[in-house]
Formats: sequence, C-alpha cells, structure tokens
Amino acid sequence: VNNELHKKQRNKSNDTTDAQHQRTQEDYGIYNDRLFLKRVPLTATFTKVRNAFLMHNIEIKHVHWLTDQETHAFYGSCIVQFATHTDVSSEQDDTVLQQVVKNTQTGFKIDKKKVRVSSVRKLKQDEENVFPHTDFVQREYPPIGTS
Repeated sequence: VNNELHKKQRNKSNDTTDAQHQRTQEDYGIYNDRLFLKRVPLTATFTKVRNAFLMHNIEIKHVHWLTDQETHAFYGSCIVQFATHTDVSSEQDDTVLQQVVKNTQTGFKIDKKKVRVSSVRKLKQDEENVFPHTDFVQREYPPIGTS
C-alpha cells in the first residue's frame, strides 16, 4: 500500500515539475510594490521589519509572514508590501531593491541578523491576483503554528 502511495506522489510531483519546466522567462513578471525576505530571524516582528526599511527611507504597509503548510508556523520568510507604489525593477539607478542592499558593509539586518532580499516573481497570467487577500490580517508577531 505504501509503495502505491509513493508511486502516486512521485508521478504527481513529476507532472508538476514538467509543467514548471515548460514555463519560460517571458511567462514571469515582477511585482513592483513588494519584496521577498528570507533568513528572517524568528524573533522578527512587524515593527522590527518596518524599522529596518525605514532606515532606508522606505515605508511598508504589510508584512505577510510565510508559514509551513502543515504546522502553520513561521519559517523565516516573508513578503513586504510598500505603503506607496514604488518601482522595484525599474531601470533607474536607485531602485528600492538596490537601496535596500546597497550598503554591502552592514547589509540589510533585522535583529542584528543579515536578511536576504529579492524581488517577488509572478506569473503574468495572474495579473488579477490581489495581495493582500480580503481575509488578510496584519499581525505584529509571526504565527507560531500548532503542535
């Protein structure tokens, strides 16, 4: 029984992988009003993330804490959305992404831990995908999940 279940899961993941490999760079765009943060310390809060961006003169509106699908616990990544529409990927010399990572000596830090920052990719077909969702609630602390 377990072997059959593993075969089904493996076939399902192969189908997903094949579909993902069929996409090309042209299928993707970049959200211009948000950034993806990874390696965020588990002690991070909305206020600490906001203050880290304020040091770069960037006001943020939302922090979406990313969680594990099974435990619903925060795992150290989040998406931040800016308070004003700011172009992350423009051809300007000083985009938001460049402003945040410009200071290579100290890097971008939250709670004295260096955080990695990147743009948020989207499928161009998902233009109507709204963030935050209608049931979104801004939380000061990331979710701790269930046992």
